[in-house]
Amino acid sequence: MKKLILAGLLVSSLTGFAQLQLSTDADGAVVNTVTTALPFLRINPDPRAGGMGDVALATPADPNSIFANPAKMAFLEKDFGVGVAFSPW
Repeated sequence: MKKLILAGLLVSSLTGFAQLQLSTDADGAVVNTVTTALPFLRINPDPRAGGMGDVALATPADPNSIFANPAKMAFLEKDFGVGVAFSPW
């Protein structure tokens, strides 16, 4: 047990030395750009909420609620539902 606690303290003390990965652009300004491998996963599958500016939290519960607010799934009136959407991304 003591070894586990010591290992945890060692790992937590080493994480304080982590730094951001900063790069500079052509003008010499520091840029911290976050790039992801799968940016299309942030596209809202609900066309109704997407048309209103991604306000999926303010719409009633539907099958697409699991994307923005899974807590709304408790308020679904039916046990089964299907949501179909297309994004020409």
